[in-house]
Amino acid sequence: MKTFFICADSRINFHVDEEYDDYIQVEDIPTSDTLNEYAHRIQGRIRGLQHQMEQENDVDKREVVTIDAIPHYAIMMDHIALAMKRDEKITVEIPEQLKETKDAEED
Repeated sequence: MKTFFICADSRINFHVDEEYDDYIQVEDIPTSDTLNEYAHRIQGRIRGLQHQMEQENDVDKREVVTIDAIPHYAIMMDHIALAMKRDEKITVEIPEQLKETKDAEED
């Protein structure tokens, strides 16, 4: 299993001692263009982690993504996770509390 962290610029200092296999620092308030750029970069990073797991013969092929940013990124990750599972057979998990937060924002 690999871990990936998506964190807003203004929140990065709250996570100094945390360890992840990879992370990306994102804008606090993205535009639609930058959100698309982040989506492509994140997909590439997830593919890279998947490649590492294959090289390490990791039995647990999941990638767990944690997000500390506005709900736009959670919605984006939900779409990415579905597409990567369908198209590339890559399992990306988003913790339950994140899904609950995203669902509350959509209501």
